[in-house]
Amino acid sequence: MVRSVRKEVFYDRAKESNETENLQPDTPYSRVWQQNFIQAIKTNYYARGYPDTEVTIEVTEYKPQGKLVEMALLARVQTGSKIKVGEIRFEGHRKTRESVLNRRVEIEEGSLLDRVKAEHERYRLSRLGVFDSVGLRYDAVDDETRDVVYELHEGKKLEFSLLFGYGSYEMLRGGFELDQNNVFGLGHHVRLRAAQSFKSSSGDYTYTIPELIRSRFDTFFNASALRREEISFTREEFTVNAGLHEYYRPIFSDAILRYSYQVLGATDTTVPATEGKSSANVGAFIGDFKHDRRDNPLYPHKGYKVFANLEAASDALAGNANYERFELATSLHHSLGGGRWIHLGVTHGALFPNGDRAENLPFNKRFFPGGENSVRGFQQGEAAPRDENGNVLGAECYLTANIEFEQALTPAWSIVGFVDSIGFARRIGHYPFDEELYSVGGGLRWRTIVGPIRLEYGHNLNPRAHDPSGTLHFSLGFPF
Repeated sequence: MVRSVRKEVFYDRAKESNETENLQPDTPYSRVWQQNFIQAIKTNYYARGYPDTEVTIEVTEYKPQGKLVEMALLARVQTGSKIKVGEIRFEGHRKTRESVLNRRVEIEEGSLLDRVKAEHERYRLSRLGVFDSVGLRYDAVDDETRDVVYELHEGKKLEFSLLFGYGSYEMLRGGFELDQNNVFGLGHHVRLRAAQSFKSSSGDYTYTIPELIRSRFDTFFNASALRREEISFTREEFTVNAGLHEYYRPIFSDAILRYSYQVLGATDTTVPATEGKSSANVGAFIGDFKHDRRDNPLYPHKGYKVFANLEAASDALAGNANYERFELATSLHHSLGGGRWIHLGVTHGALFPNGDRAENLPFNKRFFPGGENSVRGFQQGEAAPRDENGNVLGAECYLTANIEFEQALTPAWSIVGFVDSIGFARRIGHYPFDEELYSVGGGLRWRTIVGPIRLEYGHNLNPRAHDPSGTLHFSLGFPF
């Protein structure tokens, strides 16, 4: 236990300490604690204009007390000289406008040199997304002044990627993604994506302006189109979004708030109007939150992920629909040792119509679970309420739970066994669910550079009249 620390500060190469302080942390000792303690002292003096601060720790007392050892430490702080900022320079930028760089560096010439602040501005420059790397160095001008120099290495302006995937419902899907970085030399970003499968066609265009508002929020504009053949209808959606995005670094989380205008259509369906509008214009505010602490997004073997989405639509927002809708999903991955892992997933969604469904609820907004990434005894969208004729009506609330055990056979191959379950309700008044379905199964996985190729079979334990006894899935990607 660290019972006390005597801190002695030596300013500007002084031979004797100019300042002393006695601290009593009363905390367990470890190398990590000592590193954090030293860094906290350095950060304090960096902010006061001493960028060369060094800290050494000595043990002055070591006294065993039964199973404990009580320690007293001495922290010697050598601050070095107080330094001011000279010029602020950028090197290596050929296409990026210097005005864009200056707006992201708030250090002022003549101010005290704070290494923590200079490093923060380096991080802000890297968040522009147009540099492969951003370096930082300090060039001495004289004994009391240093220039702050950011070394920039610009990345490719245009990047083109081919997209490929396979799912048991959509089958083969492919497309392309085109990224244009540093548009007009302003650090703006454009992404165009198009995809086609046997069941769907989609396109998406996004224009992003980094840190437009208060140096923290990225502003984006997005337009997308989708046509997809679902189990019981054809989905047609055209969407325009405008919003703000922030990556909150201390907790490794993304937060998005946007206004969305959507033109929704549900065609080729025999579903009655009591389940919702087949055609609707939606004006809504949508919030997304994602916190991802998995070790690998393609092959998660430890860690967890949390995702939440909340949508509030009103005719006061230039639409003709009124509802609230939310989804919450989380997954946990844990190693059991010996090439064995357990994967757990829970997803919950609820839809709250405001008023008569036929007038206020778009049919497209109902939930249609099932498939290789949900309940694997069903095809995509089948694990949902049905009418007496077997037509899939969609749910207004649902709760899925997935438990999966994975055993590695070789570095590239593994087998899995799983239990998938879902509870859902056709009406929100029966929240959280009034009907349940269960699937069990297993499969084989092959590890590739683009993700796991999966061959899995899910058997339904309690199928309804129009449900399959089971479903075979061949797909690419992790299930949840």
